[in-house]
Amino acid sequence: MYVGDADAMSSLPLQETLKSPKKDKGKGKDDITCSNGQLNATTIDGDLEVEKGDWCDLVMVTVNGNVHLDKSSGVRLVNSTINGNVDIENTSGAADAMSSGANVICNTKITGHLNIHKSAAGAPWRIGACGPTSVGKDIDFRKTPPAETRSRTRPSAASSRATRTAA
Repeated sequence: MYVGDADAMSSLPLQETLKSPKKDKGKGKDDITCSNGQLNATTIDGDLEVEKGDWCDLVMVTVNGNVHLDKSSGVRLVNSTINGNVDIENTSGAADAMSSGANVICNTKITGHLNIHKSAAGAPWRIGACGPTSVGKDIDFRKTPPAETRSRTRPSAASSRATRTAA
């Protein structure tokens, strides 16, 4: 049983910082690949990649880099901080078992851009449904089925524009 702040990051007994030996093309950062799995209470020092056909579930994760999904089968990003951009291209579905048939981004802070492009009709999005989501720069949602959003989803004050273009 947890009482008080037991669920705070500083109180979680199994926190982990992940680093990979693979360097990001000379930029000095490490790349981590998430393949059909869940990461919890984790800090990633570098970029996070989700490759073709895979899904990734991130809860209470800090990424000190960018998150990139290309032709993935789904994502759930909850109660997390991305100190960089989130780039999502050609999502084919919502295969993450914890997402109830939708891709989810909520209760999350993204310091850079949020780009969601060319998702399939079977890849719906729920953004901000379980808590505020802030984006430090632009939001670009193109050629993607309409997202279910809540009024708590907003670009931060630093955002210069928000774009959404239907397919």
